Amino acid sequence: MQAYVYQAGLYNNTENINPSPLNKLVTQSQKILLTISSIFPFDLFPDKLVVDENKVRIIKKFFFFTERVTCVLLENITDVEVSTSPFFATLKLRDASYYRFPRIFKINFLKIRDALEISKLIQGLIAIKKSFVDYSNMNIKTLREDLELLGDSDETKN
Repeated sequence: MQAYVYQAGLYNNTENINPSPLNKLVTQSQKILLTISSIFPFDLFPDKLVVDENKVRIIKKFFFFTERVTCVLLENITDVEVSTSPFFATLKLRDASYYRFPRIFKINFLKIRDALEISKLIQGLIAIKKSFVDYSNMNIKTLREDLELLGDSDETKN
């Protein structure tokens, strides 16, 4: 519920007394944790990957002013795979919202560091969502650092 205070003929919205689950979800969806994009000269129309606290947005560009935006909820992501080469990385996300026919989203020509960072972040978010931990009051920088540590495996530290 929201409290309204009447002052000088105007209604002013003060702080939320009991924020509703919808307001909490909207606030979480506005916190963008990380955005990466493919490298321009190698990908003529660079694709983007945007991660917030609830979903991953995949923006595939095809031509000028032409793009397809796909949103995948974190609960539906079953696999995050990063393939690296000497100069670039490829990120694959598996969306299992269609159980029998999972969709695989692939983004090529990413910086290796960015692809590994976003992979750790997504895996950390999936782990924290499955544990039902409330992280809504954490600031973004601390949350990103903690999620990357949570999503990191011992094999990537070598």
